[in-house]
Amino acid sequence: MNTAKLNANADKDYLLGLKEWQRARILGSKAKADEAMKTGDINGVFNAMKPERYKVKSIDEVAKSFGIIKPFDKANTMIFLDEINQKQAIKIIDNYLKADLELAKSRRNFIISKNIKQYLKDIFKNENLHSIILSEETLAQHFLKHPEITANDYYFVLKSLDKKPLANFESGKNNQLFYYDNSEKIYYRVVIKSTKNNEIFIKSITKGGNIIKEIKNKQRTLQES
Repeated sequence: MNTAKLNANADKDYLLGLKEWQRARILGSKAKADEAMKTGDINGVFNAMKPERYKVKSIDEVAKSFGIIKPFDKANTMIFLDEINQKQAIKIIDNYLKADLELAKSRRNFIISKNIKQYLKDIFKNENLHSIILSEETLAQHFLKHPEITANDYYFVLKSLDKKPLANFESGKNNQLFYYDNSEKIYYRVVIKSTKNNEIFIKSITKGGNIIKEIKNKQRTLQES
């Protein structure tokens, strides 16, 4: 059995992958964050001068409370949507959106929903589909092109995949789904693909525009082809 080895400098590498304000938020101040960067001893800096009852064994306890997940070297971090609440999910997604792209590629972090509905299996003609996956790499990459798509948007879409879309169109190896957020009065286009591992990956999300007209035009094109 192979055991993944953790990077001895994982704590420091983790801090390097965060924004300055995120480091300060976790450690309590910019000065403490700077000290932790120099020493690499995140737990030691955080626990210094604290009463015993407030000390933590792992900085994960603090980071997770802010929706900031500590990645390990080359090991996947899998966060299951049904094990966290809405506030936690949105914080995690927001952190992934703003991550450094190269670090996101190497960390391979994922948010996973196991709630696969029959309509998705029907779309891909695959009864063995078992997971919907949103990766940190996809979020970081998409944020560079579409900074207007927020963590709230992604969370809405993740939860909306529980329901049938307004419309669905096949596009090569991908499928494009259309959803409507009635409370925010926003239309969404969601591009998904299935993999040989029986997973569905969310590839991109865009919003706004005259989607009803777009749907009708696509339907007309299909009828004429």
